Amino acid sequence: MCTRRYAESTCERPSLLLRASRATGGCHSPRVSTTGRAAADDVRTLRTEASTIMSTHSARDSADWMRFAGVVLVVGGIFGLIQGLAALLGPDAYYGVVNGERLMFDVAGWGWWNVVIGALTLLTGLALFGGALWARVVAVILAVVSSIVQMILVPVQPWWSFIVIALDLLIIYAVVARGRDVPAR
Repeated sequence: MCTRRYAESTCERPSLLLRASRATGGCHSPRVSTTGRAAADDVRTLRTEASTIMSTHSARDSADWMRFAGVVLVVGGIFGLIQGLAALLGPDAYYGVVNGERLMFDVAGWGWWNVVIGALTLLTGLALFGGALWARVVAVILAVVSSIVQMILVPVQPWWSFIVIALDLLIIYAVVARGRDVPAR
């Protein structure tokens, strides 16, 4: 039976160490002492190291979610700019047919709206890569507004609207639920 304490062991990851020692009955397992103090020290050490490993993975996963949100915002911003420029340079009217009725509106105002929102979305996505706190707030606001606008457009473009709403919800999740583990700058 091995009498070395975990802290003296050369193994770096307690979860791997414990699995290996349980499976093989090996010598590298942490010593469980019959005294209460030594056992408490062992438990404290394992908890500290396990929480360090978990927080490292959590922070890394959260940073990945923030990068995902940034990429979606940058791509959405580019699409918004292209859509706005196409509306400004293309025909003067846009129409959609819903339940046999034709909906028509002026494209110039819609084009400028898309150019402005697209540029703001693009800049917000780029700032999100840098970890700016204001970018997190603006990203959530843009995603909420985009979801509301897409709900209005469901009768005209149902599949596109639902895809954009799903991406907006993922952006909100990434920034709100996972963003707390990523330090703001």
